[in-house]
Amino acid sequence: MIISEYTLSRAKKLNIMNFFDMEFPLNLQILWMDILNADSIIAPVLIGSHSHSFYEIHLAFSGKCRYECDGNEYEIGENEALFIPCRVNHKYLGCDADILKTSLAFSCNKTLMPENTEIKKIRLSQNILLNIDHILKYCDNTDIFTPSLVGGRIFEIIYNLIKTVNMSPALPEDKSIDPRFIIAKQFIENNIHLSISVEDVAKECCLSSKQLNRIFKNQTSCSLYDYIVKSKINKAEKLLAGKEKNIKEIGYLLGFENECSFITFFKRHRGITPGKFRANK
Repeated sequence: MIISEYTLSRAKKLNIMNFFDMEFPLNLQILWMDILNADSIIAPVLIGSHSHSFYEIHLAFSGKCRYECDGNEYEIGENEALFIPCRVNHKYLGCDADILKTSLAFSCNKTLMPENTEIKKIRLSQNILLNIDHILKYCDNTDIFTPSLVGGRIFEIIYNLIKTVNMSPALPEDKSIDPRFIIAKQFIENNIHLSISVEDVAKECCLSSKQLNRIFKNQTSCSLYDYIVKSKINKAEKLLAGKEKNIKEIGYLLGFENECSFITFFKRHRGITPGKFRANK
């Protein structure tokens, strides 16, 4: 990924995006994500030492950036990140003139992030860099899926950062909920616009298709394939009820190659065509 290919004018579209209405597992909420250069980082200098009730992640793509956290100085450079837990006193110390970075903030419940979580300096994985790349590409989109696509990618970044610092999310308080089901369910929701397969979902969860299918049957009483189908049908019905998009556009937004294949899919699983479903609303 070469983030410098993207202009800051495009990044500004990300800076004003609202994620508050999006729902993620374990009460995780994305508060903001900014793309910043040296000029746009000037304002935080005035804040001084402070702390938050949420978590901050600062990711550098070029240049170097320095912070003080609980009295210790941390410097991050190209493709490095600094994870700052909640209630940690920290302040911005300065940066190189060629700095280009992302600031990301989120909140969540204690089952996802233990209270004793420490400050961490992290080397960014290729998966995280690719997600940043996708986020910036989505910023030019104006359709109704854009916030969900961007929010989903940010969720994946947070999830991968948690794995990177070897902090495995704790089991939900309801022990009957398999955390692998939560990951798979979120992956399906984030990628409902693609022609995803059972194998795609299983690969994301590092499981075989057979193993993940067994988990879905235990959690939902239906197969993983049926769950993917149901998710696409539910999304299609919401879009058809809204009437903002025509049937061809809706099929495209759900990963179908053409209008005919979408109509066939919808009729097979709902018993009527998308047009008749819309007419009955």
